[in-house]
Amino acid sequence: MSSDRSDELFTVRRYQYKNGDFEIDIPCVEKIALHPFMAFWGDNSKIAERLQAIQNMAIKGDDILVAAYPKCGTHWVWEIVSMIMKGKADYQRDIKEELMIEGKIDLSSVGNGEACRLLNTHFPYRFIPRKLIENGGKIIHVTRNPKDMYVSLYHHAISSGLLGPKSENVTWNQYFNDYVFGEVQFYGTWFAYEREMSRAKKENKNILSVHFEKLKSDPVTEIQRLADFINIHVTDNLVKDIVNKCDFKNLKKADKDVKSMGQEMKVLIEASTKDNPSLKLPEIYRKGSVADWKNHFTVAQNEKFDALIEIEMKDIDLDVFYEITNT
Repeated sequence: MSSDRSDELFTVRRYQYKNGDFEIDIPCVEKIALHPFMAFWGDNSKIAERLQAIQNMAIKGDDILVAAYPKCGTHWVWEIVSMIMKGKADYQRDIKEELMIEGKIDLSSVGNGEACRLLNTHFPYRFIPRKLIENGGKIIHVTRNPKDMYVSLYHHAISSGLLGPKSENVTWNQYFNDYVFGEVQFYGTWFAYEREMSRAKKENKNILSVHFEKLKSDPVTEIQRLADFINIHVTDNLVKDIVNKCDFKNLKKADKDVKSMGQEMKVLIEASTKDNPSLKLPEIYRKGSVADWKNHFTVAQNEKFDALIEIEMKDIDLDVFYEITNT
């Protein structure tokens, strides 16, 4: 078993940073800022206990986990896989967060019944439930060009108040300097997340990587690959229907017209906003595009980020797609 799966004794501390309108005040483990949902559990010691409880939670061998760094396409792939599992292109009525392992209050309810088999998380590999690995549960890992991911996360952060009460005033330049190259990031850096997943894939054959860009350019092939991975037969017509229903514009509309939020999620959001009054619900679906980073990165920023990629990715066995354009 990988060293990343060893017993984790979580040490939680409060990370606070402020520079002008940019402000972060949130619990973290090492350099991994935790989801605001964690505020529900109270002080640092109770949050640490909760993280341990998540690692020890009961998971069945046929459970499936969509695991992705934030803003890499988690909602998209989760919806696609749910349609594959149901055998019809019907949207899930519950929001994805209802089955997000870091957003479950009652962990004993996870995995009970057909509707609870498809879970999701942004946690790094070493944080996820051990039983999922031990019982041979399948993990669908979604990744994306980090430049596009950071741009998407920027818009998510300023619209949701993640960067403080004056988040809307935080410019791309300040975000790039204070967050992308800052000490602490939500769920750690994209590079650390992918490095950990790359190591895990060498030992765990039940991990399938899906690239945002490939899913965008050739959804039919990628949906078939997902179905094959979870051992479910799909017809050509079903794949065609899923492609249509999971087109970005249709997903965005369904998010407003179809989805509903359960009581448990309302409780978590209330706790999060009490801990950080600047927080509000973000718009999940913004552009869903490829290469939007070119509209944000300056030449100097791109050169600086490319230098970071060269250092951070030398040990990561992962293809990243930079120049695939929208079709």
